[in-house]
Amino acid sequence: MRIPNVSVVARGARAPLPHMRQAAGHKYGAPLLQFTARGISGLTGTKTLGKFRDAFAGKSMASVRYEYMAQQADVEGELEAASVFRAVRASEENHAMGHLEFLQDSGDPVSNTARQKSKVPTMVTLYSKYTRALTFEHLCQPIDNAMEMLQAAIISENHDASTMYPEFARVAREEGLEEVAEWFDTMSVAEGLHLRRFQRLLEGGGHVCHARQQRHTEAMTLTEQRVAAAGGRIADSTVVCFCLSWDDDVDLDLHCTLPNGDDCHFNNKQPTAYATLDVDRLSYDSGNQVENIFLTVDSCVDGDYQFFVNYFSGHGYPVDFTFVCNQFGKRIDEGRSQAMPGLIGMALDGNTPCMTLTILKGKVANVRFTIPTQTWNF
Repeated sequence: MRIPNVSVVARGARAPLPHMRQAAGHKYGAPLLQFTARGISGLTGTKTLGKFRDAFAGKSMASVRYEYMAQQADVEGELEAASVFRAVRASEENHAMGHLEFLQDSGDPVSNTARQKSKVPTMVTLYSKYTRALTFEHLCQPIDNAMEMLQAAIISENHDASTMYPEFARVAREEGLEEVAEWFDTMSVAEGLHLRRFQRLLEGGGHVCHARQQRHTEAMTLTEQRVAAAGGRIADSTVVCFCLSWDDDVDLDLHCTLPNGDDCHFNNKQPTAYATLDVDRLSYDSGNQVENIFLTVDSCVDGDYQFFVNYFSGHGYPVDFTFVCNQFGKRIDEGRSQAMPGLIGMALDGNTPCMTLTILKGKVANVRFTIPTQTWNF
C-alpha cells in the first residue's frame, strides 16, 4: 500500500506553509498536515474507501449549502453572517479536494468507472447515506432566515466534528491506516472550529452587522472575538491592543517596531516589559488565523510604534487582512488591506505598513494609519 508522506507540523512551529499544487505541493491539506505524494493505493474493498467517499460527498454538499446561505444572508443585509458562511464554504471545498486527492488511485467517486471496479455505490447513494446519518432535526430545520441557517449549520458541523470524522478515524485505525486516521482526526478538529464560529455568531444574535452600528464598551470586532477565543489580551483601561486576522491558508505575521529599534513579532514575543505578542495562531484552517500585540501604555517609552504585516509564506498571491486597533476599550479603528508576498530582486519586501502610534509621557499622543479604516468611539 502506498501512503502519502505525511509530516505533522508541531503546533507553534514556524514551518513555511505548503505551496499550491502548481508548485508541486498540496493545496488542499488539512490543519497541520503537509503532503508530498498524492493518492492511496490498495483501498479497494476496505471500509475506509467508503468512508472517504462519504466524506467527499458530505463536504461537496456542504460547500454548496454554505454558498446558498451566504447569498441569502446578503439579501437580508446580514453581511457578517454571509462572510462567515463564505469562509467556511471555502474551507469545506478544500476538505473535499483533500478527500478526492486521497481517492486518486481508487478512481473517480462519481462515475461508473470506480463503481464497476470496486462495486461501491454511486455518488447519488453516497449523498443519501450522508444525509441519513444526520439528525432528523437537521433534515427538518427550516432555513428561511440567517438565524435558522446558522442553527442548521451548527447541527451539521456538530455531527461532522463529534460523530462522522471520529467514526471514520476509528475504522481507518482498525484497518491499519494510521496516516488516514490522522487525516480524519484533523478534519474533526477543523469542523469543530467551524462549529465554534457559527455558535459565536448565533450567540451574538446572528445580526452582527446591525450590532456593529450600535457598539458599546463590551462589543468586540470579529477579529477581537478570535483573539479572545485564542486566550489573548483584550484592550482595557491599561493596554492598547493591535489585532490581525485573515481568512486564507497563508502565514502572515504582525510586527511592531519599537522606538529603540526592537521588533515585537513571532520570534521575539516580548522584547520589553511593555510590548507583548500573546497570540500567534496559524490554524491552517481558513477563517481562524489571528495574531495579537498589546502595549502597556503607561510603561511605554516615548516615541513612535510602527505596525506592519509581513507575508511570511504561502501560495504567493495577495491576501486580504483586517487590522484592529483598540485604545483602552474606548475607541476602535478597524482597517482592511492586502498583504503582498516579497519578490526576490524587486523592491517588494513582503511588508504592508498599517499604522504608527505615538506615545508621549505614558499617553497616546497620535495615531496615523496607512490603510483605510472605520472608527467607533464609546
